[in-house]
Amino acid sequence: MYTLTLPIPIAIPGAGRVLLPQGLARDLLAQLGHEPAVRLLAPAAPNAAAVTDPLEISLAEHPGLSVRTLPWTGGARSWWISAARVARVLAEEAPGASVWHAGVGLGLFDLNALAFRIGLRHSSGLRVLCLDSDPAAMLEQSGGLARLRAPLVRNSLRRRTQAADLVIFVGRGAEQSFGRAAKASIRTHAVWLCNDDLADPDGVSRKFAALRENDPVPAILATRLAAWKGVDDAIEALARRREALAPIRLDVIGEGSELARLLRLVERLGLGDRVRFLDPVPYGAPFFSLLRGYALALVPTRGLEEARILYDAAASGCVLVHSKTSTLEAALDGLEPRFRHEPGNPDDLARALEAALSARAAWPEAARAGLARMRGRTIDEMHRERAKALAMLRSEAQRGGKASIHSRTGT
Repeated sequence: MYTLTLPIPIAIPGAGRVLLPQGLARDLLAQLGHEPAVRLLAPAAPNAAAVTDPLEISLAEHPGLSVRTLPWTGGARSWWISAARVARVLAEEAPGASVWHAGVGLGLFDLNALAFRIGLRHSSGLRVLCLDSDPAAMLEQSGGLARLRAPLVRNSLRRRTQAADLVIFVGRGAEQSFGRAAKASIRTHAVWLCNDDLADPDGVSRKFAALRENDPVPAILATRLAAWKGVDDAIEALARRREALAPIRLDVIGEGSELARLLRLVERLGLGDRVRFLDPVPYGAPFFSLLRGYALALVPTRGLEEARILYDAAASGCVLVHSKTSTLEAALDGLEPRFRHEPGNPDDLARALEAALSARAAWPEAARAGLARMRGRTIDEMHRERAKALAMLRSEAQRGGKASIHSRTGT
């Protein structure tokens, strides 16, 4: 039984049915193709409406999949009064797991940290730690009191990395931060694509052919609205080069704690006619249909996480404008043309956008190159690599040998 603990609220509307966020559902069902049994432990959403981008799944149609809701709704305020009950449930589940999978977060004592600690204590299976980001770097980029937590979080993550039987690094940034501490590791990428998600090359060509020189340029920034994501840098860039970047119409799609501050920033800078904030779109066909309508995709993150949107935008025929973090630089290494800027530098981001506007003739080529790079790179590939690594570890364990896996995929 491959058991995952994730801090993503789900709901059980009736016997044998579960409501999952569409992205999570896609992930679990793809994994089920490589694991005979997958079990999800997740917070119980207070109601069905609280599940983001819900997709209802019949467990009878996927007999290898099972779920259990935790006695917690996912809210930060209620965590401390729920943690002891959650720990008891995790301790019940851990002994039955052949693989015990935990992720990472920004907290020292959050669900991710608790799940990993319970796994070390109660699971005799393989303990897997998935580092899809470097939370310590995110805290450092968030400013304020969050910076003070960064060294403590980094030390905690290093200890977890050392203790895990297998560490899954998603992207290069997390691996650079913690790779040396891992006994065994693989590197995958934040690719959740299915083959049907890729844009039609002819449709991409028509999109750019229809975009005349004096038309507004549609740009998208799809991200969680967190302090390190750089949305404020993009807004500042448009204000600082107001005339040069006048053609750009930016749609910000996402939700998060920074929304109110960003709305005030747009109002203060007088960009209400050029920057819109749109509600999130379910991940899947509606999301990719929306994404294909944009010419530019901005990924201005200041953190070391591997942004899934970079791959999604490339697969949708968008021209990429992104920060020069080590993770994003490596994500589509060799793809040209694309336009980069120093993270956390609105002036340099403005220059990158100007460079993109001045190279409009190259946009169709850039879009086709992105499509070509993403062809065949799917979520199924990611889970296949994970399953191979786990099979090697199991084989080593059966022979009584010491596991030594340092596999690099998609590089």
